[in-house]
Amino acid sequence: MALTKDQIQQAADLIALTGESPTLAAVRKAVGGGSYTTINEALKEWKAKQQALITPSREPAPDNITKRLNKPQEKGRTHRMIKREEGGGTLPLLPCVARCIAR
Repeated sequence: MALTKDQIQQAADLIALTGESPTLAAVRKAVGGGSYTTINEALKEWKAKQQALITPSREPAPDNITKRLNKPQEKGRTHRMIKREEGGGTLPLLPCVARCIAR
């Protein structure tokens, strides 16, 4: 009877649970023989599934957050306007700079 992918991947799961690395030789020994080619193909698929399980997925931000980030801010909230002594005009400053100057 030929080995199935499921048998090979179950053996890899059991080996991994013991803390050992599911190598070709280890999996072949666990299933009691089989073609290295067959085991290698199933083991590659198993490793890809394992990698997909540990790779975090990136979900888009909720719509209300995206809208707030893309919405133009009111001028007064984004920049502080101060009058320049010499020129008489106004100069937009970032809030942190405006706080430092105000001190």
